[in-house]
Amino acid sequence: MKPLGKNILVKLDVRPEKTDGGLFIPQTAKDRRSDEAQAGTIVSIGTWYVENPSQIPTGLEKGQRVLIMPFSGVEITIGPKEKYKVIKYKDICVALPDKKEKQEDFDVSPKAIM
Repeated sequence: MKPLGKNILVKLDVRPEKTDGGLFIPQTAKDRRSDEAQAGTIVSIGTWYVENPSQIPTGLEKGQRVLIMPFSGVEITIGPKEKYKVIKYKDICVALPDKKEKQEDFDVSPKAIM
């Protein structure tokens, strides 16, 4: 799949079927969680950004983990468990650190945000 224009395709992380204690999460509780931000990995960046590489937002590239605003974009399900979302750049809240990077590398103090 290749998103068109200024869209970004993100593969959503699979949410657990049961808790750490072994209790299964009922479908009604899963539905309530839809108002939470979702984490995922950028799979593909739209054709507009490919044609204009200088316009790609800083820090976004294929394979980058991101946190997406709730109720944004269009969700696509492929197979029983693979879920994707086609979103706009503005729907990305946070670029998440890779597991290789240390948490200290990301300054989230109020001074850094402003």
